[in-house]
Amino acid sequence: MKKFTVSKTIVYMYPYISLTLKLILLITIIQILIVYFWDITRLLSIQVLQAPLTIITVYIIIKIIYINSQKYIKNLENKILDLIETLKTPPTLTSLSKDLNLTENELMYIIANYNIKNRKIKIKINPTNNTVSIQKTQVEKKIPEGKESYLQKLEKLYKEGKISKEIYNKLKQEYTKKP
Repeated sequence: MKKFTVSKTIVYMYPYISLTLKLILLITIIQILIVYFWDITRLLSIQVLQAPLTIITVYIIIKIIYINSQKYIKNLENKILDLIETLKTPPTLTSLSKDLNLTENELMYIIANYNIKNRKIKIKINPTNNTVSIQKTQVEKKIPEGKESYLQKLEKLYKEGKISKEIYNKLKQEYTKKP
């Protein structure tokens, strides 16, 4: 199995694996407490302590793999961006996947997840010639809901003729300047 497939699996399955291991550890601790209050001599046996130590060890190993997998995927995203930016002509999906030693599906998966996470820079795949390019996007400044509803009410009052155009423009200008 390729490193990307393992990394992808660990990154996206980690919350479930982590929760499962934590629940198992909790159940084991409860069992130890029951044994402790029931018979102190059984608690001192190595078998009783072996299960929680094993679970903790497995959890730590999976956590380390998870952190390394996140770094690996982030590193792949940065390599994709660097390759696209440095080449004079936009690379094709096939050439880019060969350069990164990935399949085209894996590369498209990374690009899709990158585009979901990042709002300022999007990686675009041209469907006609399969070239990959970077597109910087403008993040729209949204008026907070309170301002939006206030401006709508102000416009409604102006349309109904309850306030003059002069007052409407002055209040609108004043309110849009406020942070």
